[in-house]
Amino acid sequence: MINSIYIKNFVIIDELRLELTEGLNIFIGETGAGKSIIMNAIDLLSGKRGDTSFIQKGKDKAILEASFTLDERYRQRLEEYEIDYDDELIVYRLLSPNKNVIRINNQSVTLNILKAIFNDAIDIHSQNDTQYLFKPKNQLAILDRIKDHKELLKEVRKLYEIKSTLEKKYDDLKAREDSKDDLEYYEYQLKELEEADFKEKEEEELENFLRRYRSLEKIFSHLNRAIELYESPEGISEKIYELIKELDLDDEEVAKINAKINDNYAFLDENIKDLKKIVASLDLSPNAINEANERLSLIKRLKRKYHRDIKEMIDYIDELRQRLDENKHRGERLIELETKIANAREEYLSKAKELSLKRKESAKDLEMEVLRSIEGLELKYFDFKVDFKEVPASAFGIDEVNFMICTNKGQDMTPLNKSASGGEMSRILLAIKAVLNDLMKLDLVIFDEIDTGVSGKAALAMGEKMLRIANNSQVLAITHLAQVAAFGDEVYFVYKDDEKEKTTSHIKALEKDDIAKELALMATGSQNDNALNSAYDLLNKAKEIKDAYK
Repeated sequence: MINSIYIKNFVIIDELRLELTEGLNIFIGETGAGKSIIMNAIDLLSGKRGDTSFIQKGKDKAILEASFTLDERYRQRLEEYEIDYDDELIVYRLLSPNKNVIRINNQSVTLNILKAIFNDAIDIHSQNDTQYLFKPKNQLAILDRIKDHKELLKEVRKLYEIKSTLEKKYDDLKAREDSKDDLEYYEYQLKELEEADFKEKEEEELENFLRRYRSLEKIFSHLNRAIELYESPEGISEKIYELIKELDLDDEEVAKINAKINDNYAFLDENIKDLKKIVASLDLSPNAINEANERLSLIKRLKRKYHRDIKEMIDYIDELRQRLDENKHRGERLIELETKIANAREEYLSKAKELSLKRKESAKDLEMEVLRSIEGLELKYFDFKVDFKEVPASAFGIDEVNFMICTNKGQDMTPLNKSASGGEMSRILLAIKAVLNDLMKLDLVIFDEIDTGVSGKAALAMGEKMLRIANNSQVLAITHLAQVAAFGDEVYFVYKDDEKEKTTSHIKALEKDDIAKELALMATGSQNDNALNSAYDLLNKAKEIKDAYK
């Protein structure tokens, strides 16, 4: 259940802090006062997508925060998403043009995680929810939720995907019968590409090799020129030799210098020999260079021809082999796929029929409980059935369902959305909601004017029905009916102030006398003695019924 909610800069709410009771919380007030806005805030705090349209005009952000009581369901989900928890679950949301922040117990989470935490724990009934109940596919989802067919439905979906994949492979193979000319062309392409024998990074390696060759060629040229400068008849070696001969004089000082020159000459000669070794080690085989250029030329030609890079051509080889193999063994493959498809269809149908039987069991429970729930809601001749129709296989099974009702004696059963007046539909939907709440054990149920079009005894019965739901779940209900409001464990009056530049919404919890005054005004439009006496009578009647439930 939700213990408290804080709202700031949200639509027409400046700032609001509200403590809620665990039973039936009733919200009253004029249309447009802001009652539904509070429910919208709770909706966003339980995982609905929000946008900047909720931010109060003139403000740069809206803030929402709520505290929830922890139960085992919440604890398991918080542990699943590794969210720390203590005694309560606190959800915080900030909406702004620049960023949206969501925190659970002060840990940042995504919208999907927030939604998953509250999945199947909160039910909000609005006009959109009425439309939701009208659609057959959603009615089917309700049956699956009643007895929790989640795992069985997951198996059906998996088997349907397997079956569909095999059927597509079969259709593709059957439609892809190549002509003799096509097959010859594929064989030619395969032969050409296989003979090319590509390696994935070969082109890059060849280009690196040729770049290195060009570099070596330059080095080789310079080294040879250096050696030639030293060894040629007119080169450095010959000149130094002549220098030494000229200095071979009978003079002690000159002899010392000449000896040093002779030593350096020997050292230089050794260095030139080392350079010759380097030249001899350089790999400048013309054959290797030619082979590399030819190989690179072949790669570039085939890339242009096939409009693919090397990796894509290697992959294309596999495609060609598979295509040729498929054509060669096409008949065998089709027979093999036919067998697999037959088995997959049988497995799917078996599981889909199992799911269908479970849904029919859920439907029986739902029918019985709805008929029981409708008692006292002033629908004397009401009947309710879940109509099943077998449809072509899908990921959801082989069932289409329609909630069928009858509200008058002698009438045929007709679909839920085509059978009742506004007031009748409000009562029917409340009865269904009460049943779903009992079967699915919801923590929080919100009714946003579900009692539209109802009056008199039926209105009192609807209040009692909400009271019954509140015995198992916390209920927040917006109403314009005094008969419903009288059952509230807590009644909140929502009102608005029209200030100079804007309209602002406010809320306050009412005491018994204030409740009576508001009920009198709701019922008669007056607060005279007769209206007040009637309001107190209504509150006393509601209290008797409430006491009977305790």
